[in-house]
Amino acid sequence: MITAPLPVDEQERLQALTHLDVLDTPEESALNNIAALASQICQTPIALVSLVDRHRQWFKARVGLEIDELPRSQSLCAYTILSDELLEVPDMSQDERFLDLPIVKGAPHLQFYAGAPLTTSSGHRLGALCVLDHKPHTLTSAQKFALEVLAQETVLQLECKSTNRHLRKSLSLAEEISEMGMFEFDLATQQLTFSPSLFRLFKLPNTTRPVPVPVSEVVRRIKSDDYQNMKQYFNRQLAQGNTLHFMYRVTNPSTTQIAYHECRGVILRDRQGNPYRLSGAIRDVTKEKHRDTLLEKQRKELKKVNLELD
Repeated sequence: MITAPLPVDEQERLQALTHLDVLDTPEESALNNIAALASQICQTPIALVSLVDRHRQWFKARVGLEIDELPRSQSLCAYTILSDELLEVPDMSQDERFLDLPIVKGAPHLQFYAGAPLTTSSGHRLGALCVLDHKPHTLTSAQKFALEVLAQETVLQLECKSTNRHLRKSLSLAEEISEMGMFEFDLATQQLTFSPSLFRLFKLPNTTRPVPVPVSEVVRRIKSDDYQNMKQYFNRQLAQGNTLHFMYRVTNPSTTQIAYHECRGVILRDRQGNPYRLSGAIRDVTKEKHRDTLLEKQRKELKKVNLELD
């Protein structure tokens, strides 16, 4: 078994793969669809979105194969990332680079391989979109072209998802530092969605991404008189306003400790002027409220002293 040499940009390539933040993430339908389309176009039973890590080859998407990774020493795509060109091996049992591989000599008894490199916008080849068969095979020029186009689309998907993940992490950090979180409320479905920081502000179970939250769980944390005032305010704004700005108190269910929140948002309306969504931010202003209360107390005490001196 001949092990593929390392690419000349191996360290930079691995850094790019790490930055992509995709290894060991859950399956994604968009990438599974690309793999399925590649399998159908190339008329092969197996298609993979394969990423070549330092010591393994990991499959982000796969069709027709149960395993989700292989040691890099047994990686077919480790050869694909050595060039910008599509690599086609009609019969691996006749190729000295691959004939001794366990997946060729034994189950699943693979023979055909074709892989188009997954080349990032920075020029690093992270893996391959590849198709495989249990019997010798060759691709037509049209199939090769389609595989290369699908490989480009795969990279776009991976980079777009990565950018979104990094933005979410940056936003989450910014929210945590500022003790603020984002929300959306769909008026038609009555679905309330919180960013992770709002889950922390309301002492709800932690989450790592924006998800719906039961309205009842939020309402029971808001002081009842504040909630009644909020409902009246909402009704007025929904009838004639476009913005939201109010304060309310929340109670920690486990400690009964009171916190003060400030909400600012907008009311989104359709072309007929009907409101359909509320969107905005909620900030914990408890420290500011306590500071203002202390300052007001000090002002009153100072005023009292001045009156006594007079």
